Amino acid sequence: MPEDMPALREELGYASVDQPDLVVKARASTQTPTVDEAVELTAETEGLPIDAAEITWDVNGTTHEGPAVETSFADAGAHPVTVEASGPNGTQATDAIEIQVQANQPPEAAVSIDAEQLQAGETVAIRAEASTDPDGDELTYEWRVDDEPVDAGPVLETKLRAGPHIVAVTVTDGYAEDTAERTFAVDDRFRHQANLSLTDSSTQFPVSVADGLAEAEITLTHSTTQGADTVNLTLQDDDGAAIANVVTDPEPGSDEARAQLVLDGGQLAAEPHTLIVELDQGSETMATIEGVFTYSPLPSTPG
Repeated sequence: MPEDMPALREELGYASVDQPDLVVKARASTQTPTVDEAVELTAETEGLPIDAAEITWDVNGTTHEGPAVETSFADAGAHPVTVEASGPNGTQATDAIEIQVQANQPPEAAVSIDAEQLQAGETVAIRAEASTDPDGDELTYEWRVDDEPVDAGPVLETKLRAGPHIVAVTVTDGYAEDTAERTFAVDDRFRHQANLSLTDSSTQFPVSVADGLAEAEITLTHSTTQGADTVNLTLQDDDGAAIANVVTDPEPGSDEARAQLVLDGGQLAAEPHTLIVELDQGSETMATIEGVFTYSPLPSTPG
């Protein structure tokens, strides 16, 4: 051995000719990722500090350098990964691991509705919290109500008008998606029942005489106006022609609205009439209630 060899080895960081062999180990944050899931690869060395070694990776035929790299795999199946460590004195070491990439399992969407009976104008909670993902991936939610997009998370809270509705939620895990749909009806009869209140509590309207003019008074009380902006009261004859109409705005915060028609006796005949009540919210009619009655003047004594 040349006389200057020990000094050279000491200069390169080796104090003894009996320097241990260089060993490198490949580690992965997971060896069973799903397709496109990020995997962190790290190298560990023995016999030489990691920062004194040159580390090279071969991942699917692509070369990476450095003690730590992040990669992903686009295809399911087995993928070999090789790491090589090179020392300053020409020593080398290699290690290999196999990454078993799992195909992504799609999520399963589920949708449910809190209320057993849905009422027009009431807030209803529609839930997709029971949606699941077999891989444990985080889910995002896209809602459509009657084919119109609505922005919400796992719980959608909304008010709906009376009638049939279709609610659909699409959940995605970033790789695949699934859609669940629910069809249901919103009823206007439980919350929107009109009480036709006649002044004599019968099917006859009283007639009063003032200055020779006979008048009949019709009063409608709508006892629950939740969600309604206006109460529209219309009186029709048997041909469907409107005799009179009045629109009443409920008092703010009130659960009762009263609409009143005052008619002279010439507007009412003995044939049946139809009283139509519309509960309106904005430009939409939430509920329509009809009642049929026959006008029979009561005897009155001129004052």
